[in-house]
Amino acid sequence: MHLKFLTPFFIILMTLSFFTVRAQEQIGLAQGNANVTEGVRLNPSFSADAKPWLDMHFGGGFGHFTNNYGFFSKENFNLYKFKFNPDFSTGSESPVWANGEARLTGPGFSLVSGNWSIGINSAVRVFGSARDVPVDMADNYWYDWKVDDHVGQSFSSGNFRVNGMSWMELGFNGSGIIRRRNNNMWTLGGTVKILRGINQTSFKIQQFDYSVPNDTTFQVSNMTGQYSTSPLNIFNGWGVSGDIGVTFKKMMKGIERYVPHSLDANCDHIDYHYRFGVSLLDVGYVNYTNETQVREIENGSSTWDRRMAFVNNDLQKIRNGFETRFDGQFSNSSNSVRAWLPMAISAQFDYNTFRKNIFLNVSGMIGIPKSNMVGVQRMSWIAFTPRIEKKRFEFSLPFSINQKGAANLGFGLRFWSLSLGVSNLLPVLTGQDIYHFGGYVHLKHAIFTSLDCKRGYKRPQPDWSFLRCVNPLNLFPKLGREKRKKQKRYLD
Repeated sequence: MHLKFLTPFFIILMTLSFFTVRAQEQIGLAQGNANVTEGVRLNPSFSADAKPWLDMHFGGGFGHFTNNYGFFSKENFNLYKFKFNPDFSTGSESPVWANGEARLTGPGFSLVSGNWSIGINSAVRVFGSARDVPVDMADNYWYDWKVDDHVGQSFSSGNFRVNGMSWMELGFNGSGIIRRRNNNMWTLGGTVKILRGINQTSFKIQQFDYSVPNDTTFQVSNMTGQYSTSPLNIFNGWGVSGDIGVTFKKMMKGIERYVPHSLDANCDHIDYHYRFGVSLLDVGYVNYTNETQVREIENGSSTWDRRMAFVNNDLQKIRNGFETRFDGQFSNSSNSVRAWLPMAISAQFDYNTFRKNIFLNVSGMIGIPKSNMVGVQRMSWIAFTPRIEKKRFEFSLPFSINQKGAANLGFGLRFWSLSLGVSNLLPVLTGQDIYHFGGYVHLKHAIFTSLDCKRGYKRPQPDWSFLRCVNPLNLFPKLGREKRKKQKRYLD
């Protein structure tokens, strides 16, 4: 199937997204029953039996970053002293890890039609991850390979990864009620997404030994690994991905004949005691082809003048720097790469306390590692989120811990068509260094009553008039014909 016909849509999507202004998976927002267009990103079966009949998303954005290397110091960023210096500090005593994501969310909708639901979502996504990076290598990157403390020292490191990729996606969601019995409901949903690559960078380093003998010399004695780069370009290859999820709901009453948002159910929505869902997310890849370079090197060596700039904020210059310094030492090269999305398994449990619209939620996510493949990796986490949820108002306090032990306390707020939140308030409230931060904002509108229910549509009723019911000729039409025949015979 040729996909060039979708290119104009992606250009429009990217343009619209940059005119809109997610925290860690938007935990506070995605669990709410009124946030269908965002909830399906966590579990695509969420849209079946949704509270809103139609949920429309106009635009929004999300950003989240967590690491153990760069931070806003408590001396420069202090709420109580009104200090807000944006200078970034660095430092770590352990291998460096990092995860970051940004999502510019475009137009989308989710519509319930009887037992089924359909929807479309769109976004531009940027994702980066780093694992087990030695502190000295992180310093080299941050300070353009000119760390004075490294002079006169030798370093040996390996088995670390740094990956980043960006892409546009157009998703088609479908879900439905697949089984109901007494007050038990099972829903199943899936999302298929068409992807358009933008750029990617990947470094998988098995060994990197180097020394800085003096102020002017940087010497690499052994570089073994693979790297790939694809410059920024909205025509940088195609891809496909998918999500699938299932949800079980224990409803408040029997649902044998219940059809969401329909006259058959008297337009009533039946709430649940609790729901439990499991989903598999971002199973797919992007094939980057346009100006892509993939290089493998084994036991590579090089020496250069450390006073010459090794630019780290320009992908083309980074690529040219490696090409120049290790020219002729690459063992394998290609012009395309398949980069995998941040696959993950998620579980969600939501409990209705029946007290003034208070819900308690426990959810988690496990990022699936890809040790031998190019691509980014999600950070695993678990979260506990109490929330107050009403038709046009919602407030939540998500508390989460990621796989590295970093704790986050944020908040989520929805008022009519505006949703916003932040991912981590703990360091701001306690006056600590800030290593983790993020937030989101969305503009959307939910319609809770279907058109049929609004119009009060009634099905045509049979004519049960008294005269028609008691007329024996209507009940026994042959009786009249037989009587007429008999009368005619007797008259003859």
